[in-house]
Amino acid sequence: MGKKEQKQFPLDSKENCCIYLLRIITTAEKCFIKLKRYNSQAKEILDKYESTVPYDVYSEFVDKTSGVISYLLNIIGDSQEKSISYFKYRKKARILMDNQVDNVIIAEFSNEIQELLMDFNKMRNWYNHIPESLLITEQDLIKQGKAYEQRHNPIELYLYHDVTYEYFNDLYNKNIEFYKVAREL
Repeated sequence: MGKKEQKQFPLDSKENCCIYLLRIITTAEKCFIKLKRYNSQAKEILDKYESTVPYDVYSEFVDKTSGVISYLLNIIGDSQEKSISYFKYRKKARILMDNQVDNVIIAEFSNEIQELLMDFNKMRNWYNHIPESLLITEQDLIKQGKAYEQRHNPIELYLYHDVTYEYFNDLYNKNIEFYKVAREL
């Protein structure tokens, strides 16, 4: 067995498709359980505070949820050859079905669900990278007087004590929407 075969799970039979899909479903479901719990915790935080939320509370929430969201984006939308993902599974299973291998059958997606899967692939690629466009946008906002310019010498580090209630609520709502959309797939 060559190195490639040892590192990639062979999606070459109905049995292997079942094993592969089972891993995706169980992994995603564990993430959904965590994200639902974290979203409930965020709701409790929103109920506790009125105008601002301590930055440490906000930061811990971001840390907890971003890891789960990143994992879900990967298990659903990753298109790399050596990654386990639903995106890759659909592609490989379609080839097996088209070639009539081992009676593999996959359901047809509606255009909406197919678009959603493509969106998850794009989100996955953006979420796991820090694009330079953020720095460009920040510099544009500074030029427009809508953001503060950091001193370059000496370097200043801005640490926040609080975030607005609206800011935290927006993050909460985005996480709730992500949960709903991801469950559709």
